[in-house]
Amino acid sequence: MSGKVIRPRSVCALGLYGQSMLRYAEFRLSHLDNLAKILFETETRIAEEGLFNAPKPKHGYEGYVDMIIDVCEKLGFIWMSGQEIKNITSESILIDNVPHKQAKSSEVKYHFYSLIYNCKANSDSCSHIFNFVHELGFKQEDRDILRNEEFRKALSKKSVDFDAYWKKYGGWFGNLNKRRDQLIHRESMPILTRHFHTKTVYDILPMKTYPLGGGRFDFMGVVGTIGKHKFDFRPQRGGLGVALPSPFDYVFPKERINFQQIAIGRLRRRFSDFESVADYCGTAFRRFKELSEISFKEALNHISRTN
Repeated sequence: MSGKVIRPRSVCALGLYGQSMLRYAEFRLSHLDNLAKILFETETRIAEEGLFNAPKPKHGYEGYVDMIIDVCEKLGFIWMSGQEIKNITSESILIDNVPHKQAKSSEVKYHFYSLIYNCKANSDSCSHIFNFVHELGFKQEDRDILRNEEFRKALSKKSVDFDAYWKKYGGWFGNLNKRRDQLIHRESMPILTRHFHTKTVYDILPMKTYPLGGGRFDFMGVVGTIGKHKFDFRPQRGGLGVALPSPFDYVFPKERINFQQIAIGRLRRRFSDFESVADYCGTAFRRFKELSEISFKEALNHISRTN
């Protein structure tokens, strides 16, 4: 999270971010500054450091503030997952003066799963705003952009922006929903390493252990290689895991693949059959940032119409 930080224009606009990690991002979300002017007033408070101005929701607007903060916080979780994966991918260590990257597939998987879960959470929060401002009348369990076609149809009739957005990205969201259902209800998703020079995808698992004392073990080795090429993996002693010469990235299979199919070595796939985790996270954030901003715009229009 380095680089120039672009703050919202006012302390009130910052208040709409809630506890979102987007407070530290290098961009603003559209429409929040204008919403803040309508939804907040400032009050003077006393602290040990002296007097300061704090945002306070205007009477009758508390519901809008809560809905917008909810969207911002979940969008922030999506952004944060992508940043964590980007940081892991950029880490490197020197072995014999050659840059290597430690294989941290399990850490990448944790943040990737978190991103998928929070994509659904963010879409539900946007659905809540759409249902409210357009008075669609759907019950809470039916306000679901990803899963409820009737809700999407009703919203598309009310919102030109959402209708165009869904026509453009609906297929992508359908695949996201299938991937989320796979993780929630059925099975895990393999996170593998893809080496650019050999055009080969690998799965890294322990295949030989060494006693370290005190009941602890270190491991080295690889199983389930996907592709034609052999590769010299460098074992790291003392709990550092396995390292590979740069460059490589983390990928997941585009098709639904069972982890055991890979582990027992029965799967052979092409380099192009896998998608970059980092690229997918970036795309997901852009998609949900745009969806969130559409919901903010609809909320702003609704307030303007009714006041």
